[in-house]
Amino acid sequence: MQRNKLFWVIIAALVFVASSVSAEQGQAVDKDKGLSELQKQKIADLKLEIDQLNKELNLTPKQKAKIDEIKSKAKDKIQRIAEDARLKIRDIRVKLNKEIDALLTPEQKEKMKQFNQKHTAPASGAPATNPAR
Repeated sequence: MQRNKLFWVIIAALVFVASSVSAEQGQAVDKDKGLSELQKQKIADLKLEIDQLNKELNLTPKQKAKIDEIKSKAKDKIQRIAEDARLKIRDIRVKLNKEIDALLTPEQKEKMKQFNQKHTAPASGAPATNPAR
């Protein structure tokens, strides 16, 4: 029973982290991992909770190894789902921006372009780009 509970806690936590990763926008992103500082902190907090749960359940090394294997498989699946969601969201934003552009005057389009450049600038200081425009 405790093993089953741990499994579902870990799966729920992984799903939460993955959905947070795909939902957040405008955070400073680490180029090596593609994770923002906030996302890294959530993962660190989650690992701490899992470690505490492992201690409370007094898991055997064999149980820990099996749970790590289960988590790894789930993580891979969640990452694929999150990437698919990111691509779908990007497609929706492209379509949305095209529909909005069709309604704007040339002056409004220019103001919108300036607004987007000002408000979507990456944290690195690089020039802003909006692939949807």
